[in-house]
Amino acid sequence: MLLVIATHSPIVMAYPDADIYLFPPEGIEKVRYEETQHHQLTRDFLLHRERYLEQLCK
Repeated sequence: MLLVIATHSPIVMAYPDADIYLFPPEGIEKVRYEETQHHQLTRDFLLHRERYLEQLCK
């Protein structure tokens, strides 16, 4: 079965065996889940929540 899904959700992107493609101006590129900005930002927020909330509450 082939599904094409456009998402920013790091949870949806984590689907097992999913192929993830980015569409930057230079052209289409396949990337690993861990290379996506959405995964990196979510991981960093979960690991350093207090730092993010401190910045938001300034």
